[in-house]
Amino acid sequence: MASFLASGKHISSSVRCVGVFDGACVDAEGCIWVCICFGEKVLRIDPARKEVVQMIDVPVRRPTCPVLAGPDLDILFITSIGKPRRLGDTGATVGNVTQPLLLIPGPGIAEQPELTKCPLSGSLFAIRVGVPGVEDPLCALQADA
Repeated sequence: MASFLASGKHISSSVRCVGVFDGACVDAEGCIWVCICFGEKVLRIDPARKEVVQMIDVPVRRPTCPVLAGPDLDILFITSIGKPRRLGDTGATVGNVTQPLLLIPGPGIAEQPELTKCPLSGSLFAIRVGVPGVEDPLCALQADA
């Protein structure tokens, strides 16, 4: 059972999944997108209703950090943990996840059995979700001399 804290309030869900929460972002409707690392899922949780309102299966065991970006902020980018790859490598379309938009080389911590089962591990996925994210405010940092 998924369970977490949001805005200082405990939220529980009847969705059963194995894994740990890893990375989150908020959309314009106030819902929270969270990756379930070791669970092959990304959840969209409505804290007002205290329930999961959307669940996306991803073709990797360890999705990590979601972010809503793109020109209209409605593309959910999802990173994943995996073996280093060359830029330009492509993968297959799996389930409701489009082919990886871009594969980024990483430190490579997935082991061979996982890569055999989930060959797209380490990919960056892009999915148009139909709800925009919230634009991050700009800030300027100044170092003390």
